[in-house]
Amino acid sequence: TLYIYGAKGDYAIDGGVEFATLEKGADYISFVGLDFSSTSTSGIMLYADHFTFDLGKIGNVSGKAAIDIPDHVKNLTIKNSEFYNCVDTCIYLNYNGTILYDLADPSTHINSNNIITNNYFHDFTLPDYFSSAIEITGDIGTEITHNYFYQGGHGAIRYNCCIDIVIEYNVFDEIMTKTQDYGAVYVWNAVTYRDNAIRYNIFKNIPVYGIYLDNNSCDQVVNGNVFYNCGFAIVQNGGRENKIYD
Repeated sequence: TLYIYGAKGDYAIDGGVEFATLEKGADYISFVGLDFSSTSTSGIMLYADHFTFDLGKIGNVSGKAAIDIPDHVKNLTIKNSEFYNCVDTCIYLNYNGTILYDLADPSTHINSNNIITNNYFHDFTLPDYFSSAIEITGDIGTEITHNYFYQGGHGAIRYNCCIDIVIEYNVFDEIMTKTQDYGAVYVWNAVTYRDNAIRYNIFKNIPVYGIYLDNNSCDQVVNGNVFYNCGFAIVQNGGRENKIYD
């Protein structure tokens, strides 16, 4: 059921529920030019494929995420939007911690085709310093490009156990202002021997680590990035066969 409201006026939703839930099978839906503010839970719960969030805003979220994705979705597009004052995470593609592929079985290597591009993330705060504005676990092929991350107490992007992730042409500015043992881009346990790429980004005004390859992360490609006024540009904690150049 799709409820359509009139063109004028603001509409209040109980602060204890999500702004919207898109259940599995509710595919090919776009939210364009919609602004959501203030909830004690997650903002949008997403289980559907081919969802687009464009030209919108989600802010003042004290639950898990502005867009919370607890199951595998494909062809997600989040673009041209603003996310602010998210207490934990702005975009959370966690899939209940499930790894979506068998590394030895190429037939399971299905690209999600998820794209997060041209968004503005700012003033995300700090309930847990192992949090990031975008968190991804067990995914294949998500692209995070041309985004601006500004004034975050903790990290900007974290991916765990992923393959073929691309993080490029982003700006990370005044991130990690209240965190010590973390990175603006943080990689955890990526031992998949399939290239994840962190390239052509700008890291500036970061008091600790720009990129943190943690817990035996292997075969990551880090190239073409610019680091300015960072405590450390790159730290590798364990791992091998990472390619770090230019």
